[in-house]
Amino acid sequence: MAEHMDRHRAAEDRIEAVIFDMDGLMFDTERLYADCWIQAGREFGVEIGEEYLSKVRGSSAKEAGEIFRRFFGEQPDFWEVRKRRTELAKQAVRERGVPVKPGLEKLLSYLKKHGYRIALGTSTESGRALMYLEQAGVKGYFDAFACGEMVEKGKPDPGIFLLAARLLGCAPERCAVLEDSFNGIRAAKAGGFIPVMIPDITQPDGEIEKMLAGRYESLDAAIEFFAAREGRIQDGI
Repeated sequence: MAEHMDRHRAAEDRIEAVIFDMDGLMFDTERLYADCWIQAGREFGVEIGEEYLSKVRGSSAKEAGEIFRRFFGEQPDFWEVRKRRTELAKQAVRERGVPVKPGLEKLLSYLKKHGYRIALGTSTESGRALMYLEQAGVKGYFDAFACGEMVEKGKPDPGIFLLAARLLGCAPERCAVLEDSFNGIRAAKAGGFIPVMIPDITQPDGEIEKMLAGRYESLDAAIEFFAAREGRIQDGI
């Protein structure tokens, strides 16, 4: 009887889908964007530093603009600086390709092999996001794409992940969200998802640590998280 109850509880806990953030998680673009923000800022006469960048990682362009104006005022114009940052980033990607994080294809292959549904949940606009996935050769692993222009609010609002879950036809509590940013983890927690962090530039603090179901140093290391959940279900433990 106890074994049956354990099996039932484990089945209730089963993860059916995985939602991937993009920048800083799948691709080493956060460092690229940081360098481009700094260069663009200097061209416009402002020093953009980590204090600003740490607050806007994972957020929408609109929200980044509001924070920009709190830091630097109305001049220079945020949208002009952002446009220049985007030009610099596109040039870097054209010259060097998309910088793929180690273990990405290994993790995606594992998830696909074991029947998980997979979605993208990114604040980046769809044109650039899909281009990056295609350049990296991983677009075919994904079943759904939720991108920045598809929701009104960016992370830490959970809207982008809730949209991804709807596109997958999966309840939030059955979806793991893989994220590298604080705003992304906050969004996942707020939406009732299972937050798993693979830190990039910023390591989690006490607030973020309490939200996590798992934390790993690389994408392929996160296979352990899913394998452990599957093992518990199979063994009735």
